[in-house]
Amino acid sequence: MRARALLLGAALLPAAAWAQLALPVKVYANWSQPPKSAIGEDGAVHGYAIDTARAVLREAQVEHVFVPLPYPRAFELTKACDGLMVGVFRSPEREAFLQFSQPIVPDHVALVSRAADPPLLHLPQDLAGRSLTYLSGAYTGIDLASFGGVRLEQQASFDIMLRKLAAHRTDAVVISPRQGVAIAAAKAGVPMSTLRIADQPLAVVSNYIVACKRDPALTKLMQRIDLAASQLRANGSFDRIMEHYQ
Repeated sequence: MRARALLLGAALLPAAAWAQLALPVKVYANWSQPPKSAIGEDGAVHGYAIDTARAVLREAQVEHVFVPLPYPRAFELTKACDGLMVGVFRSPEREAFLQFSQPIVPDHVALVSRAADPPLLHLPQDLAGRSLTYLSGAYTGIDLASFGGVRLEQQASFDIMLRKLAAHRTDAVVISPRQGVAIAAAKAGVPMSTLRIADQPLAVVSNYIVACKRDPALTKLMQRIDLAASQLRANGSFDRIMEHYQ
């Protein structure tokens, strides 16, 4: 009840606090990371990062529009204070220029290798002298650069990564969320029976709604977002949304 009361109070902020905020607020999202965030056959963006963010923004009574883009482009526009972005991991580097909401929902980051190869049980030792591919511009929840002796490569999409894995042009790939492995495999034409998903996630990382730090109007908006997120977490709304993506 307290979070709801605070949210209603925030809705009564002086008009001057919103004078510089263009409506509808643009909400950037990765256009190719299903089931987290991706463009569907209807041309709209779908996924649990979208559903949870939509619930938060509706609870906060904020007019908004989702804008799906390649992840690097969406990230750069968000850094430039052009709107919000959803489905973003937190890292020390990003904290220098972004403000983060409360955690929304977690991702389980999967390490995928070929089923015919020995399992990767000890990292980074089992990948020494071998290659590991991850999504361009993405943060995986751990410092991959600390994997000494491992060749790190980046690709623009998970299906391309899996095709490289199947063709023995990389030795393992990082896919987040774990639920996205089967989707990417189907798109790549790679049978799931040929893949091995490590039993333990590489990391469990929270998703956030983010905005740049330099815009006072966006800072006010993030305060409303945090109050709304608290309310939705308390009433089980996030859990109910995620039930559809298990």
